[in-house]
Amino acid sequence: MKVFVSHSANDDQRAGAVLDAVVTGLRDKGYTPLVDRDGLRPATEWRSELYRWLAECDAGIVLLNEKALASKWVQREINILMWRRALSGHPVVVPVLLEGLKTADIKKHGLSELEPIELARDDPAAEVTGVVDEILGRFAQLPPQAGGNDPMGAWLARISGYLAEVRSADDLLRAAGALGMTEDALPQVAVPIGGRHHLAYQLLAPGLAEQLCPAIAALAPSLGEQWLWRLIVEVRPAWVDVEAVRALFPGSRGRRVALLNGEEPWTGEDYVDRATCRPIYGVTRRAVGEIPIGEAGEEFPAAMADMLLDLHGYPPAKPLSVIRPGRKAYYLIVNIRNVGLDRALACLERAHDQVPGVVVLAMTGSELPGALPATRDDVHVLPPMADGDELEATQRRRELEEIFCTATGRRSIP
Repeated sequence: MKVFVSHSANDDQRAGAVLDAVVTGLRDKGYTPLVDRDGLRPATEWRSELYRWLAECDAGIVLLNEKALASKWVQREINILMWRRALSGHPVVVPVLLEGLKTADIKKHGLSELEPIELARDDPAAEVTGVVDEILGRFAQLPPQAGGNDPMGAWLARISGYLAEVRSADDLLRAAGALGMTEDALPQVAVPIGGRHHLAYQLLAPGLAEQLCPAIAALAPSLGEQWLWRLIVEVRPAWVDVEAVRALFPGSRGRRVALLNGEEPWTGEDYVDRATCRPIYGVTRRAVGEIPIGEAGEEFPAAMADMLLDLHGYPPAKPLSVIRPGRKAYYLIVNIRNVGLDRALACLERAHDQVPGVVVLAMTGSELPGALPATRDDVHVLPPMADGDELEATQRRRELEEIFCTATGRRSIP
């Protein structure tokens, strides 16, 4: 998460000390501070950079001393932050009064829009650690990867955005309690900045699948219909062990076919979603029924060609030569349990010959095949699911759907 820090701390020893301590503390908590250290430069490219920071920050801290109150740049920064806040409720803004300034001082300088916000106040006679602790107390300790530019960071940010729609802090705390968070960790969830990221990480944490439904049920009363369903869809793959999907990671080479001892198409979807972190763009997956091959398996069937065309967004009955390699990752989930491994692999090999780059997740039913031929380095057997794992996941999926219907009064899911 990015935090913009507005200040006029140059040549002000105390303001500079507060700024340094705040920036260090933010980094220690996992945030990315956006702060101008060198003074505003007149170059156009610097102004563009500053406006970009103001547009993309997740929170803002405004250090107000006499110099800042008189600064047109600081006033402009405040105006932009408050404009964004008025439009969407974000970002969270933390105004800080330094040098013993009072609320009347900010009103006198035309910044009355800051008055309704809870202010942090500095006591000039005390150590700077007091006001620094007050500022940093508004920020939760971020979990690993939160707010990063990687797919996992984007996934967490998306879930955090849905959690931001929760209207009750008590419901957030109840959800955290349902996930088994300790008493000393619970306050992190209620912190205005970063608290939702903290809870988002817990919702995706491994080993908490059994607690997922009670947690979603705790959040449901405070979420609108669309946000509740989006949240459910995002967290459904959380039951899948990350270590079990390594062979499905985008960019994995030399393993074009992965075998999993599952039966349900949605199980394969959950595995792919866990491996790819459910990006909005860049991954396309399709789950189909049994793999279609001829009686002898010697002919590449039209049905398989249509599957590959559909996966790449083309209408059926087109020649496979129309498919062009793209930047996206493509996953085809098929069931081979009634076909036989050798015949299925022969058909999939033909598919890869004509359309390279597709990752196939083959569902083998309850049993996995024995040893693979040494020459098949393009096939990887995923760690097997334990007996009952898929059934429990099916029941959990239905329970989440029931929570949605009960909370919204709908008879069916979207």
